[in-house]
Amino acid sequence: NANHFLSVAKEEKKKVGRSRHWGHESRQPESLPQPARESPDQVPPRFPHLPPLPSVKPDPAPWEGLEDTPPPQKLELVVAPVNQPKGIALQWTISHVDPRCAPIESFSLFMCLEDVGSGITSAWKRTSVIKALPLPMACSLSQFPRSVRCYVTMQSRDIHGRHGPFCEVQAVSAL
Repeated sequence: NANHFLSVAKEEKKKVGRSRHWGHESRQPESLPQPARESPDQVPPRFPHLPPLPSVKPDPAPWEGLEDTPPPQKLELVVAPVNQPKGIALQWTISHVDPRCAPIESFSLFMCLEDVGSGITSAWKRTSVIKALPLPMACSLSQFPRSVRCYVTMQSRDIHGRHGPFCEVQAVSAL
């Protein structure tokens, strides 16, 4: 629930004070995937007021036979508000698929919510793991308060357990 998500964020901000990266927790669920080639404290460049992207486990060591198979590619994500039903639509793809990459097993969806009135942002949270189907893929999200701006990023995982980089963070306000 988005209201609960923001109320937890407000409590975290009270505890931490005016730290730029409040709400970023170092402990993450064991199953949280690792972005390839990214620093765990990376702040989204287009949105420097947001907390760093999630800190996650490193990729497994290269396995025999995978030396010539690159990890998953960076996704291209588009988000937009929708009226019927009210919510947010997401669509993602890879424009130029590298045939050397292993098939994608799943996609992780991460969100950060911002209260537009107060400017308070939540920590990044993995909200969904979506089983991969042929690209492009799409989904919709609903039940966001009008006063929330939603920031979204995604990351893919291949059949060998390796993770691609986070895609560019996208921002949208629900209608």
